[in-house]
Amino acid sequence: MTDTSTHHHHGLLVLAISPTEWRVSDPRRRDDDALCLIGFVQQVDDVFETTQIGRPRERHYFRSLEAAVDHLAASHD
Repeated sequence: MTDTSTHHHHGLLVLAISPTEWRVSDPRRRDDDALCLIGFVQQVDDVFETTQIGRPRERHYFRSLEAAVDHLAASHD
């Protein structure tokens, strides 16, 4: 998975919003539907932190962007 583009992973849309932050959404929903937003991933040093919409106090940490998006995808199903 490249870190600086828009791409799909597990059916989710992963959009780079900065060199260290990604927006993860469900492309099956319209952009103006608030339920399309799944969460965010932020790279902090050598780890990737997830923030899932609806669970703002929970943080999970992973060694790769792909693993972080995998977690969001599994939590979304």
